[in-house]
Amino acid sequence: LLAVTYFSATTVEHKEPARRVLTWIGGIAIIPATFIAIPERWWGWNEKIPLDVLIIGKVLGVVLPLSLAWLLRRRMVWENGIAAIWVLALGFISPDAKLTPYIWAALASLSIIWWGLFEARQERINLGILRFGLTVICFYFSSVMDKLGRSASLMGLGLLFLVLGWGLERARRKLVAKVKAVTA
Repeated sequence: LLAVTYFSATTVEHKEPARRVLTWIGGIAIIPATFIAIPERWWGWNEKIPLDVLIIGKVLGVVLPLSLAWLLRRRMVWENGIAAIWVLALGFISPDAKLTPYIWAALASLSIIWWGLFEARQERINLGILRFGLTVICFYFSSVMDKLGRSASLMGLGLLFLVLGWGLERARRKLVAKVKAVTA
């Protein structure tokens, strides 16, 4: 959530250099932070964390970034609250679920794209498109590739890269042009 808070520091009204630096830090950190947000039980780590430590960690992990978001964004903090709900709900997804994590990640990607359109921020659109592409590629590697033979899966991967790259770039350009038209 701290990466999301940093990433959302720049707004239409506030474009100071310090906020731009925070936006860059958040943008760079947000994809690795997504993997950190994955519940430990998905990684096969079965040690029990004491309940009091778990509660304190989750509360501080939500309250501190949302407090910073409130300081940076004031009335627009509700969008960071939605991101907090997304992260907390991630903990309820079963590690045995086949499609749910990918649907959840795609939903987050589409939400970031919407957020970019809503606040007329190109970097959010770009990051949302990148995350969506990575979600599709991860799904392909984990759920499709092992069901095909080696050559068929690699040919499919090449085709996926071509089609997905073309389609996402085309969509990205249209969305960024829309934002530029609004902010011009």
